[in-house]
Amino acid sequence: MQYRTLGKDLTVSAVGLGCMGMSHAYGAPADKKEMTELLARAVDMGCTFFDTTELYGTPENPHDNEELLGPALKPYRDKIVLATKFGITFDWNDPDVNKPVIPDSRPESIRKAVEGSLKRLQTDHIDLYYQHRQDPSVPVEEVAGVMSRLIEEGVGNAIEKSGVPREELFITTKIWIANAGYEKAKASIAESLCKLKTSYIDLLLIHQPFSDYYGTWRAMEEAYKNGQLRAIGVANFYPDRLIDLCQFAEIAPMVNQVETHVFQQQQTAHAIMQKYGVTHQSWGPFAEGRNGFFTNGVLNEVAAKYNKSAAQVALRFLIQCGVVVIPKSVHKDRMVQNFDIFDFKLSDDDMAKIRALDTGRSLFFSHYDPATVEFLTNMGKHA
Repeated sequence: MQYRTLGKDLTVSAVGLGCMGMSHAYGAPADKKEMTELLARAVDMGCTFFDTTELYGTPENPHDNEELLGPALKPYRDKIVLATKFGITFDWNDPDVNKPVIPDSRPESIRKAVEGSLKRLQTDHIDLYYQHRQDPSVPVEEVAGVMSRLIEEGVGNAIEKSGVPREELFITTKIWIANAGYEKAKASIAESLCKLKTSYIDLLLIHQPFSDYYGTWRAMEEAYKNGQLRAIGVANFYPDRLIDLCQFAEIAPMVNQVETHVFQQQQTAHAIMQKYGVTHQSWGPFAEGRNGFFTNGVLNEVAAKYNKSAAQVALRFLIQCGVVVIPKSVHKDRMVQNFDIFDFKLSDDDMAKIRALDTGRSLFFSHYDPATVEFLTNMGKHA
C-alpha cells in the first residue's frame, strides 16, 4: 500500500474505503457480519482511511453506517483514520418514503452531530470531520468558529485523559477575530478555560491584528493580572501593528507568533521584536512543505554533514537565530526527531548558506494584501 499526507501531517492510505454502500443508497444495508469481516480485511491489506457520515443509513435507521463501523473498527482504532461528516439531515416532514436530505449547519446541530458520531463510532476523537453540504443559511465563518471550539474542547479532553500533571504542560490558545473587543474577549477567555478544563492558560494570543484588538488586549491584561493567564501575546502582527500595540498598551505583548521558516526568516520583524522585548515564535517552521522544503538542496547538503534531516537543520537554524519553534506533528517518531536538535550546532558558514534562502516573502498570505484582509475581517463579522 502507498500512503498520502492530508493537510500538514494526517497520513492515510492512498486507497481508502468509502463505506456508504454498506448501509445506504444501494438497496438494503448489507449483512453486518460480512461487512465487519470486509473492514477487517481492508485493514489487513494496509487500508487506513475509512469514510462515513452520520446519515449513511435508511430512514428507519439513518445512522446505520456509523453504528457498523464503530464496533468493527474499534480493535484497529490506533492504526486507522476515521472520517465522518455533518451538515445534512433527512427532511422528516416530506411524505416520500425516501426522505430527501436538507442542509443543516447550525452550531447546535454541529455539536449534536459530533457528539452522536463519537458515540456511534465508539471513539473519543474524529480524525477528519467534513461539512457534508454547505448550508446557505449559516455563514461558513460561523461554521469554522464552531469547529475551532470543538478542537479546543478536544485538546482539553486529551489533556485530562493524559494523566500528565497540569504544571508540566504549557498550554497556548488564541482569541479569534469574531471574539474581538473587551466583552467578547472576556467571554472567550472564560470559554477557553472551561473547554481546556484548566484554571489558567499559560499563553493567550490575539490570533489576527484586526477588529477591536485593543479591546481584546484590555481583557487579556485584566485576565493576566488576576492569574487566569500566565503570559499574553499576539500572532500575525507585522512590525507596524506590533509597534503600535507596544507603544500604547499598559502591558506589552510577550510573544509574537508569525510565519517564520528558512524561506521567510522575518529578519526585519525579528529586530523589531528584539527592540521591544517580544519573543519571536514561529508558526509553520517547515513551511508546510511548500517551495520544495524537504528536498531543498542546501538544507539536505547541510543536514548530511551533521547526520540530521533537512527538517532538523531548519529547526536548528531558527533556534540559533533566537526564534522559538512549534513544529506540528501527530507522529511520535517525527516528534522525537523534532526534539533531537540540541546535540549539534550549525557553523557560521552553514548558517550563512541557510540565511541566503530567505526570500522575504510569505508562502501563505500577506496582511498587506486587500483581498486577504477582506477575507479575514469578514470572518470577524460572524460571532
